[in-house]
Amino acid sequence: MTVRVIDGHVHLGTGWNGTEASNSKMLAAELRKRGVEKAVAMTLRGLMPNCDVAEENNILKELADQEPEMYVPFCTVNPHQGEEAVSELRRAVKELGMRGLKLHPWLQAFSITHPNLENILEEAVRLRIPIIFHDGTPPYSTPLQICDLAERYPDATIILGHSGLKDLWKNAINCAARCDNVHLCICGTPFKGIKQMVEDIGPERMIFGSDAGFSDPSLIDFRVGQILRLNIDEEEKERILSLNIARILGL
Repeated sequence: MTVRVIDGHVHLGTGWNGTEASNSKMLAAELRKRGVEKAVAMTLRGLMPNCDVAEENNILKELADQEPEMYVPFCTVNPHQGEEAVSELRRAVKELGMRGLKLHPWLQAFSITHPNLENILEEAVRLRIPIIFHDGTPPYSTPLQICDLAERYPDATIILGHSGLKDLWKNAINCAARCDNVHLCICGTPFKGIKQMVEDIGPERMIFGSDAGFSDPSLIDFRVGQILRLNIDEEEKERILSLNIARILGL
């Protein structure tokens, strides 16, 4: 079976410890080899506390521009920086052409109740961009914490970046059941959880993701295989593998 694949979760940029930036051309080749035609690319180093967020967004933009047909870059901001974070979000979208926002409450060490997050979410809604949250790791990144935020901002398009991972996928399902504006990125989710998401939520709000650039690219084959093994029709599989994220981003 041949289906269109858009990877909704990959990483580019300076390494966690400030090491050399990742090779965007090499990763693009790995993605293409495995049938991926486009990929949502997010920073690595930019998610660490006390880094220069604007510089990491610039680096991500430069790397994505090396393979413009492959990468759809998402910026990040640090809520601890208050109005500066809102300004950086606006700059990244309007000047750098970023298509979405990635937030990592666990690594960036902020609570979903952080007061500065309100202005960031409001700006994202005004800019009409989706927000992808890292989720699945307590204490700051549980699906139900993010669900509370989604309920407060029903006009925001929110993506759970890992759909609860291995331990909290049931909470991710509960979140999506409560909030129509929440989408589930299948990136590290166990197959049992994926099947239950199809049954309880349906494929219309599920998005494929591999975490390539952070994890081994060979996992792309495994994670695509999880979707292809589902007992649903080919059109529904393609919704998960490409059509849903394409709709959200207007690709």
